[in-house]
Amino acid sequence: MKGNFKKYNRSRVIIENVSPHVNSGQYQVKRTQGEHLIVSADVFADGHDHVTAILLWRKSGQRKWQEQWMSAVGNDRWQSSFLLEEKGVYEYTVKGFINHTETWIHDFRKRLGAGDAKELDVQVQIGIGLIQGIAKKQAKAKSACAKWIKLLQSETANEHASSEELESFFRQFPSIEFETTAERLYSCVVHRRRAGFSAWYSFFPRSGAPAGSDHGTFSDCEKLLPRIKELGFDIVYFPPIHPIGSAFRKGKNNTLDIKPGEPGCPYATGSAAGGHKDILSELGT
Repeated sequence: MKGNFKKYNRSRVIIENVSPHVNSGQYQVKRTQGEHLIVSADVFADGHDHVTAILLWRKSGQRKWQEQWMSAVGNDRWQSSFLLEEKGVYEYTVKGFINHTETWIHDFRKRLGAGDAKELDVQVQIGIGLIQGIAKKQAKAKSACAKWIKLLQSETANEHASSEELESFFRQFPSIEFETTAERLYSCVVHRRRAGFSAWYSFFPRSGAPAGSDHGTFSDCEKLLPRIKELGFDIVYFPPIHPIGSAFRKGKNNTLDIKPGEPGCPYATGSAAGGHKDILSELGT
């Protein structure tokens, strides 16, 4: 399943090896409700500019994508995760872009340590230009941009330019140009929690009767559930509970000699009492 994402003619970011996937995304990954799906990818570009990778996900059928910044884990590998809150199908992919503002603030701090005043003045002006570009593209950032431009034009510009506060502002309003999105859209089917692991216990309901009774009922079986749970089982399931077929019946120990009162094999179907969709009346309802 491929995503209908816009392609740009100019792109410096490469996205490869998105994980998890099954056969390169041809089939759905499987998880259970409440798990975090950990997504990783190789995201890189030419040169020394910083790259930012973002994880996108949504529940299938929704239009809006949720976004989560990914963390660099080494050797151009990026990773993040999101919570699989509900059962159903989730879609996810990865996008990346050259982070000019992060590159600028990283380089500014290096130059600040070198103490080249003229070069710092030039870099401050470049930083102001980046902030002005953000103000043009993002209306809700205009007031904050005006504040930072004023601070970078003050006598303490170098201090503000290298501050964690400006770095946090750039992270909130990154300067995004020519971003790249992975070519394929991946998906994950989320099952109920018990699909992850369950211990199943099977027994014939006709054998669930107390000692001395001739035929067990569903009510008798219900009384056994606490004991079965104590044994560590999560699920109880029954062999066929339909009326036993009347033709070609077998007796005790699989003999063909049927004696009066022998019920026959419960897997046989077809009698006047009903077929495979009916319930044997002796069991109850």
